[in-house]
Amino acid sequence: IGSSVSLNKHPVIDVSATIGTSNTVLGVEGGYDTSTGEFTKYNVGVSMIKPDFSTSVTLAERADLVKASYVQYLEKVRTTTVVEFANRFSEEGNTLTVGGSCAVDDLTLIK
Repeated sequence: IGSSVSLNKHPVIDVSATIGTSNTVLGVEGGYDTSTGEFTKYNVGVSMIKPDFSTSVTLAERADLVKASYVQYLEKVRTTTVVEFANRFSEEGNTLTVGGSCAVDDLTLIK
């Protein structure tokens, strides 16, 4: 758990917290401007990690952006495939990103 407060008449308060186990993590972050009475940021994310894959979902930028990602590790970390989906609620359209990598040998990586 972390927090910060500036020492002036109208401080901005930032708070973040993370809790997790060996394979699951949950994190939250928030900010509040006491001069305007508005939240400046609020983000939340969850991630799960296993030996052969990891996945995460994040709600960020004041709940305007949601991202979901999945990474699959193949052949004992020699090959990786990645998919990320992002949606910004304030704009039309989504973004789908697909990628991968393959280690040919200890010195060569193809992406």
